[in-house]
Amino acid sequence: MPRVWELDARRLDHLAVFPSSTMSWGTELWDQYDNLSLHTQKGIDFLERYGHFIRDRCKIETEYAANLSPCRAFKLELNEVNDQAGQREVIAENLTANVLKELNILVKDFKEDRKKYLQEGARLMSTLTAQIQSLERARKAYEKAFREAERALENYQRADADLNLSRAEVEKQRMNMTLKTQQKRAVAPIISQCLEGIEKAANEVNEKEDTLLVIERFKSGFQPPGDFPFEDLSVAKSYDSNTQLSQTATMQPIHNHLTVKGTVSGGKIKKRVGIFGIFSSNKNNVPGYGDGAKEDCSDLPPNQRKKRLQQRLDEIQAKIAQETAARDALMKMKGVYEQNPALGDPMSIEGQLNQSGQKLDKLGTELIKFQGYLDDAIKTGVGLSSHSGGEESLSRSASDSSVGNAHAQAHKHTTSPSTPQPTHDSTNSPESGLGASRTSLPGSNAEEYDVDELDAQPPLGTCRALYPFDGTSEGSIPMYDGEELYMIELDQGDGWTRVRRMSNPVEGFVPTSYIEYQLFDT
Repeated sequence: MPRVWELDARRLDHLAVFPSSTMSWGTELWDQYDNLSLHTQKGIDFLERYGHFIRDRCKIETEYAANLSPCRAFKLELNEVNDQAGQREVIAENLTANVLKELNILVKDFKEDRKKYLQEGARLMSTLTAQIQSLERARKAYEKAFREAERALENYQRADADLNLSRAEVEKQRMNMTLKTQQKRAVAPIISQCLEGIEKAANEVNEKEDTLLVIERFKSGFQPPGDFPFEDLSVAKSYDSNTQLSQTATMQPIHNHLTVKGTVSGGKIKKRVGIFGIFSSNKNNVPGYGDGAKEDCSDLPPNQRKKRLQQRLDEIQAKIAQETAARDALMKMKGVYEQNPALGDPMSIEGQLNQSGQKLDKLGTELIKFQGYLDDAIKTGVGLSSHSGGEESLSRSASDSSVGNAHAQAHKHTTSPSTPQPTHDSTNSPESGLGASRTSLPGSNAEEYDVDELDAQPPLGTCRALYPFDGTSEGSIPMYDGEELYMIELDQGDGWTRVRRMSNPVEGFVPTSYIEYQLFDT
């Protein structure tokens, strides 16, 4: 059975207020100064109260041991009482040495660190807010004095007109206080239950998960603002007016979209929500949900936008897989009906197959569209450098245009480098028996080819890899940046091109937007 001080020490491990050395609040939450200040102050206050509790308990244990020691009336019970007193002293000593000492050191370190960081933050913010605060104080002082003057005049006029006003005010306040007391008495049992819930929740505190929740809740995803450019006045005369205008234009973007807190968030300053809101599970409070959210999530911070778009892509892919399975089942059912007409009419399934094909086309278009949104969000967040060149520029332009028009991809050179999407051509209509479905192009060509079969398919041209590709999906092959490959089959509108290595007879599919190609003259 663990001892009491061991249980307290274990419980203390879950009450840390500062993250471990691996956390990075300084970069992840650089613009959440007020929230972190309140969060750390609450943790320090709790540790101080816990230290007072341990100190008081040590006194009680010491007094209890001292009162047991003089009990020598009964010889047979003396040893047991002395042993018990000794254990109480051991408890007090262990709590003092193992818990209270470390707790005092921890509180002292937290106070010093917090004081240092708060002073530094206050020093940096004081210069920026000094003039604004002075103007605000003058305005509020004027408004307060004006309202007080009006109230004083109204009170004087009312008191001058009604002599019983004082007694009426006293009776009104008495009734208000009585009602307040009754309300507090009614909620006392509820408060007791809340305290029990608080105690239970305190035992389940996990400092690492709380730290990750704080970072996830307040992380905006924006990069910290850059340094102010230095303007060397000693060489100002050597520059012409065009250079001065260029320097001025360089400095302006630093301030154009900054808010009061120095971030590049939206123009409106939203009401600050309490830190306990991170534990709420209501999706109405989550950015990107609700009727007011934009389809491309452009109103969200970069980190939240990528997360929301990825979630939407996963939902669409799950729907595609479900609809594909249903379509395959209908195809099998139609085949059974065709083989045995006694079981049913094959044409009765034609309407369901057409409806399933339309759903798959719509889902494929949405998947390509949201994949384009996600690629745009990644490019915006990471800041990828654009590639120049005739064929490469043409490939990337066609890839961007394919996001807005999914049905025009069949005749373009490139498409979005997304997962192969289901295409439903006219050859897959119910009248033709719905033969080989092109739901997953790489998967449908997963079998290996013999050397004779490869020789029987001459290449259409050559291509060069613009980006590295892992080739983890079924039917695809990996390639490195700059690798030369043979083009065996052109893009059929699904965003994938079939290629063959020059060094060995290995074929597979690669994203069309990852390559630039040149066809042979025929």
